[in-house]
Amino acid sequence: MEFVWQYYLDHPEFVTLLSNENLHQGKHAKKSSKLKGISGYAISVVQKLLDAGQAQRVFRVEVKARDVYLMIASLGYFYNANQYTLGAFLGEPLMDKAALAHWQDVMKDTVLRAVRAQLPEDEVASDLNAVTSGAA
Repeated sequence: MEFVWQYYLDHPEFVTLLSNENLHQGKHAKKSSKLKGISGYAISVVQKLLDAGQAQRVFRVEVKARDVYLMIASLGYFYNANQYTLGAFLGEPLMDKAALAHWQDVMKDTVLRAVRAQLPEDEVASDLNAVTSGAA
């Protein structure tokens, strides 16, 4: 999650490129011979994390890597692609350091709530630390 978020922040041109490509209905993306490989790798990274969490019974077994990736990409992309209009709408500077750190925390919390198994709260906290330390 942190990698995708940081990539969007470090490469605002990528967000612009994605927006433009979507305006053109993916015309160029559909022609790419490398895109499937890139997406396969990204999904496999998420799958490995899910497998580890599921083996430790801290992540739900029915969660799909594709869905988790889409959630992470959506939360990061939407914030970055719409920073100007959302900033104007909310009356907040969304790209300030504190605002970015807050949104990263929101993203982490959202993703973890989506994948987390229903365990007693104290057990969840210690198990999630074991799964996510250094891996996310």
